Amino acid sequence: MLSYETRFTITKTLYVSSTQDYVLALANFYSITPLVPVLRILNWDIPHANNIAKNNSITYLMDVEFTKRMTICCDAAWNLESSIYNVLYINGAGSTIEASFKSRDEDKWIVLSNDTALAARNITLKGFNTAIENMGGECMLLFVNFDKNKMDYLVERDWGAAILNTGLLTCINCSFTNNFAKNGGAIFNQGMLTNSKLYLFRQ
Repeated sequence: MLSYETRFTITKTLYVSSTQDYVLALANFYSITPLVPVLRILNWDIPHANNIAKNNSITYLMDVEFTKRMTICCDAAWNLESSIYNVLYINGAGSTIEASFKSRDEDKWIVLSNDTALAARNITLKGFNTAIENMGGECMLLFVNFDKNKMDYLVERDWGAAILNTGLLTCINCSFTNNFAKNGGAIFNQGMLTNSKLYLFRQ
């Protein structure tokens, strides 16, 4: 009896050295066109593979690598529910992503759903309304700083200014400074939370 499953992973790596690169990476995140040649090959390979996994046989991974420390102002979200990519890795190299904070409770940095995953490191998220919204996915954060994220009480859901979690969340060496919401300014958790060296500040 076979004791393994065959799975495929498609990885796309993008390098960010400017705001223009970051916006282009977001556009690629929602475009299937660059993956079409690979998908054609996989459509031939999968039927010939041994013991192909019945569920989630293909993982689509986008790897976003910042090449230097910078500040980027951008309101657009990485929504894994709306993308073909179900895994996102971001290495911020100490950069800051800052939203314009229009007081509409809709500015998010990452949105996760079931069967999606995020790994982020060395980045600061500032001025969002719920910077990370994890609705059933897996989220691992290493050296991620949350600064001045705020829910404005304009909508019925007034919790989780920095992070709203109903899935799996791991925070390692993360800091939370001046994040405000009626409930859970730093983290509103209804899932599974693991933390190591979590720093909370209010100035």
